[in-house]
Amino acid sequence: MKGRKKTPLALVQLRGNPGRRPLNLAEPKPRPGKPRCPAWLTDRAKKHFVVLCRELEAMHILAACDFGRIADAAVALAKAEECQAAIREHGYWETRIDPVTGERVAKRWPWAIEEARAWEQFGRAATCLGLDPTSRARLKADVTKKADDPYQEFLEGSG
Repeated sequence: MKGRKKTPLALVQLRGNPGRRPLNLAEPKPRPGKPRCPAWLTDRAKKHFVVLCRELEAMHILAACDFGRIADAAVALAKAEECQAAIREHGYWETRIDPVTGERVAKRWPWAIEEARAWEQFGRAATCLGLDPTSRARLKADVTKKADDPYQEFLEGSG
């Protein structure tokens, strides 16, 4: 799709609609809930998946259909973590003597390049999920939900 991204309905309603453009009242609303952790994730990525879900749930913006984007962020964090371990062990640069010229040549190790890609991947996923301050500023969380407390439900008469 060309042009600017559409502004979500909740954000338009929050800001107001000064242009008086028609609102998409049929905008889909995802089912709230915890997504299942995909079985194909590595153990390290699964740990990041659980932590990310916990944080998104605390912000009241977790939806069951977000598992793919959360898995993407978790894989990126795990990959960055693995790259950092290799960088700690070997450093960012490989230095060797060029056999033809006899000069010292410095070249970045592959994991240093891969680490930068992992952080880019995480940044894109984090923006979509609302994990950075600027993307959080454009989200509207449903804070009317209360924690699953049986005693609180009993007091409110719904339990």
